[in-house]
Amino acid sequence: MSKTEFYPEWIEKYHVDTLGLSECIERWDYLYQKQKGQIYLCRPWPGITVWANKVFIETLPCETAGMRYPFVKLNYCIRGRCEVLLENGKYIYLSAGMLSIDRNQVKGMFRYPTREYEGLEIVFNLAELEKSPLTILDELGVGAGRLQDFTESDCGSFISGVSAKWDMLAKSLTGSLETAEGRIEDYRFYSLELLYLLTAGHLKPVKRHMSPAGRDGLRKRRKNASAGIFRRFILWNSLLCGRE
Repeated sequence: MSKTEFYPEWIEKYHVDTLGLSECIERWDYLYQKQKGQIYLCRPWPGITVWANKVFIETLPCETAGMRYPFVKLNYCIRGRCEVLLENGKYIYLSAGMLSIDRNQVKGMFRYPTREYEGLEIVFNLAELEKSPLTILDELGVGAGRLQDFTESDCGSFISGVSAKWDMLAKSLTGSLETAEGRIEDYRFYSLELLYLLTAGHLKPVKRHMSPAGRDGLRKRRKNASAGIFRRFILWNSLLCGRE
């Protein structure tokens, strides 16, 4: 595989089999500690990769420290939950119906608390697209630069909900990838439509759900804060008593 093509960070280490399902779709199987996952992968244009992700794993290490990372990734959760710590220090938590757009690589591992996860990813290789721009995407307002605009205000990370129409189209594309019944033109059209709708009012605010790891951290901070308040109260009280 060309090093200019994007592939999921875990594939090189955990990839066990590749099956060509059609002229434009491959199924990649991977294995970690007897737990399995699959991706159904398509490259609609040079520099852009689309895949459906089916995971039956609780945790999956992702060793990317020091890697060059010229990618912007769109990740949509269809079923289950996914949690990751990113290199920018943000802890991202996706459940069904949540979308992330990110320029940061994963730090440590993927966590799937439900042990089942299904999602859709669209990945832009910025280095490759800089060398060979896809002007048609830029003309339609859905190029890599537009995706990066979403991430500018939050340290390279963007989280949102989506409309019912966007969700339906994402599920349709995922199903088509898994059955491998489409033509490359179909996958290009589906991908374009999803990208276009991101800029056409099909995003919506999402309630920030705190992950179990985040809740544990919040409890610890509250406990430490309470202990600090109690210590200051005792000190202040002793000072007052000492003055009387």
